[in-house]
Amino acid sequence: MATRMKSSPEESHSADNGAEAPSISKKAQQTRERILQAARDVVMEGGAGHLTLDAVVARAGMSKGAFLHHFKTKRDLLLTMIDDQVSAFDGGQEERELPFVGDPDPWLSSQVSAMPDGGMQKMSAALLAAVAEDPTLLEPVRGWYRRQYENASKSPRGTDIAGIVLFALDGVFLAEMMGFPTFAAEDLSRLMHTLQALARGELELTPIDKR
Repeated sequence: MATRMKSSPEESHSADNGAEAPSISKKAQQTRERILQAARDVVMEGGAGHLTLDAVVARAGMSKGAFLHHFKTKRDLLLTMIDDQVSAFDGGQEERELPFVGDPDPWLSSQVSAMPDGGMQKMSAALLAAVAEDPTLLEPVRGWYRRQYENASKSPRGTDIAGIVLFALDGVFLAEMMGFPTFAAEDLSRLMHTLQALARGELELTPIDKR
């Protein structure tokens, strides 16, 4: 997991002041998320090359001093963008599996249902910006991918089926992240239904008898 930023003075102050802590902490969190969303917007709309501190400050509508109160450098910002998304995916996994209780592998079924969504768009923005700045920033994502495929290797649906599902999802995600044209929306939706059926055990791979 990526190194988390040290608490800002605002957040440290809130931890030491009893009843005032919740409101101050909430305000700091809201400001932090405002900055992160501004950074994502800059990347998604203008490309990773447009991600500068000045661009984020302007998009967030705040002073540079207020920005630097939360993020001292561009690297701090990028690390937090990536760390937040990896933590969000890991932290929400149990809830994503609830609709699939009773499936052969609720984890695998939930992977299909999570694609595509707003969280993936946020991850796209973070990844594009990180690759453009410094590929070593992707280490938290490499760790997340490692866990994903470790889970797939233990799937009750079998490594082959789980692998096909994950490889297909990764292909869709990466193509969309890079803006590559793929299927029309209707065809992509049908593909997702097929992958979900495969994940849930409603569809099986049957070898062709060539005799």
